[in-house]
Amino acid sequence: MWTPVPDPQAHRPVMVWIHCGAYKHGFSGSPGYDAQHIARDGNVVFVSFNYRLGAPP
Repeated sequence: MWTPVPDPQAHRPVMVWIHCGAYKHGFSGSPGYDAQHIARDGNVVFVSFNYRLGAPP
């Protein structure tokens, strides 16, 4: 989860991104998926998590 400066009174929108890699590729915490700039520039709380749709190896 990424957020601009924490402020409980801000009432920011929440953006959710679901990473799905079919049990094969990447994860939401990969440095290439760092969303700090989206949270800061868009003034949103950005939440990401892993959800695997493929069968386990």
